[in-house]
Parts: sequence; structure tokens; C-alpha cells
Amino acid sequence: YQRSNQFLPNPIVGSCHDVLFVVSAYHQGVFQKSGSAPAYFVQGGYPNDDVCDPIRARSAQVRHQLQTAGVQYILCLFDENWSDSRYASTTRRDHMQFFEFFLNWLVEDPTLGVVIKTQFSRNTPYHFPELQSVAQAAQQTGRLYIYGEGHYSIRNRAVEAALTADLVVNHIYGATAALEGALAGIRSILLDLHNYGFSPITEWGGP
Repeated sequence: YQRSNQFLPNPIVGSCHDVLFVVSAYHQGVFQKSGSAPAYFVQGGYPNDDVCDPIRARSAQVRHQLQTAGVQYILCLFDENWSDSRYASTTRRDHMQFFEFFLNWLVEDPTLGVVIKTQFSRNTPYHFPELQSVAQAAQQTGRLYIYGEGHYSIRNRAVEAALTADLVVNHIYGATAALEGALAGIRSILLDLHNYGFSPITEWGGP
């Protein structure tokens, strides 16, 4: 089954299964152009669009914790995995600058709260020496919450983090986490920091 919001053809995601569940007709086309040739495609919608009561309860608890610290508005930050390979969409420097901007904003604005949910534990700000100082300053405000269940990948679902926030911030490429938040009714913005311009989302235009 389709596990992420793949919006461009890529041989890496080609599938040789007999049956492939995809999110939509658009995604079926992406997989076909990527070399997938299953006997059957099944368009079943996004597989993780359910939100159970325990998830909502945990999200509400984190939101209350931040509001108790004086927060009036909460941002949820989702990353995209980084690499310094020549084919990477996000480099280590890009990744650090993304978090550095929002952590500095958090420190300066006493009404702002920030929730961070990364794909992998190694991507959290604390794993970057260059971010140690601002991350510690942000943590000391009591207005920063970083999801971290799991030694390698973060087990918390994206929607759990999204439900704590008023607005989700993600990148325009990938954007699976933002999609999961949007399906739960949380507004999302997608950053195109490198002016890629090849996402179908850019065709929607803006205000």
C-alpha cells in the first residue's frame, strides 16, 4: 500500500505487488509512471486518516501543558528527512536553519508555543551541536514540546502532534505529515524553501 504522499514519478517507489492500494487516481498515475505494474490498483484514500480517542486525549494534554505556560498560539513543525547527497531535497544545513528560525522565534515571543515531530530521532534539534544553545533556551521557556517516543524512528503519529497545534508547518515536497494533519481538520502551510515549482500544489495558486 501507498505509505506516503508521493506526488512525482520515481523509480524508487515502483511496485511489483499483485495488488497496490493507493490514495487517489492521481497517485495511481504517479505509481504507473514510476514503473509499477500490479494486476490491480485499489483507490482507497489515505490509510491513516483515522483519529482515535486516546490520540486526541494525548494531544489535548500537550496543548493544555503549553497553554499553562502562557502560550496563545501553537505551531507544529514537521521535518523532511535530510541528506548531504547530491540527490537530497533537504541538506543538513537546510534542516538546521528550518528549526533555528522557529526556535529563535519561540524564545523571542512569549505567546508562541512550538511542537516538533520529526521522522527520526536523529533529526530532533538536540542532535545538532549547532542548535544546542537555542534548543535549550527554547526548552527552558516551557513552551516547546518535542515528540520523542522511539530510539530510531519517532513512533508518535503525525496527527497526534498536529492536533496539539493551531497551524502545521511542513515542506512542499513529501508533505505526508501535513496531509495527515489536514485530514484531521488542522490548517497547514507548506514551505517551498528552494523554489522547486514542480509540485502540483503550486498550480493551485494562492491569495
